[in-house]
Amino acid sequence: MAMVAVLADPPVEGFVLPELVAETPLSAAEAARLYGAMTVDVCRAVQHGGADLLVNYRDPAQVPGDVDSEARLRDLLDGELEAPADARFEVQVGETLAGRAGNTVTHLIEGEGEPTVAVVDPTAAFLGREQIGSAAMKLRSSDVVLGPAGGGRVYYAGFAGPVDFAGAYAPPALATLTDRAREAGLDVDFLPRLPVVETGADLADALVTVPTVLRPVRWYDRVRWGGRAAYCACVESRCPREPASPVKLADLSLLPPPKFTARWVALGPPLQNLGVLTPLVPVEAGAVFSPRTSISPTVW
Repeated sequence: MAMVAVLADPPVEGFVLPELVAETPLSAAEAARLYGAMTVDVCRAVQHGGADLLVNYRDPAQVPGDVDSEARLRDLLDGELEAPADARFEVQVGETLAGRAGNTVTHLIEGEGEPTVAVVDPTAAFLGREQIGSAAMKLRSSDVVLGPAGGGRVYYAGFAGPVDFAGAYAPPALATLTDRAREAGLDVDFLPRLPVVETGADLADALVTVPTVLRPVRWYDRVRWGGRAAYCACVESRCPREPASPVKLADLSLLPPPKFTARWVALGPPLQNLGVLTPLVPVEAGAVFSPRTSISPTVW
């Protein structure tokens, strides 16, 4: 299996997901919690897919405030991983995304002898074991495997050999990385397209995508995921029950409140009409709407 490096920032308010904050009703604090939830989900997906997990954290000197990036991410992932002892934590090196990704890939392949290395971002919230496994299989016959996302971005970039990473993530990153791989004489293969969640438009795309990848769950259905009980909001394009006003988890009298990574409920029909992203309601005590925490629920 490939070594998968999750290039993770500590979930610091005002530092993560700035475009999402600027373009949606989410506050900086809410966006930080969402980023933390996605980080947990992506790291869990890497291990669940059988890959070796490297949490590649941002250099604290590049993070505003007196923040210990490694400690913050260790706290975030504490109790969340299937094999916590197997997860590696190493600092990123480089000033740009391309530089940090390139240094990680080059060091692991040339310095440590890893046969394949992949780089993913926590905003790849839909990344699952299927994509991790499929990418590992493709890397047996192709030198580079890319997962396309909207706007020419990538949610997954796997390498069996280094390329020229200088400016390699310049938009459109998908085309740039493909060109760099071919210039190095490397074969390129691709994964199916998945959304990332970085901007307001991405969030709209993600909400519309959910019904195509998850079994629809109606308002207030109680579901089981990972042995936990929860109430899931509707993820159908039109809900059979359409509340006139926002409903918070506290109103549902869920006892006892389980621990979840996801903290967002999409309210109001239809989800396909997302020119205006409101209403999006934060759920402080628990959960819905994370592709990983909601996946394939069993309705009671």
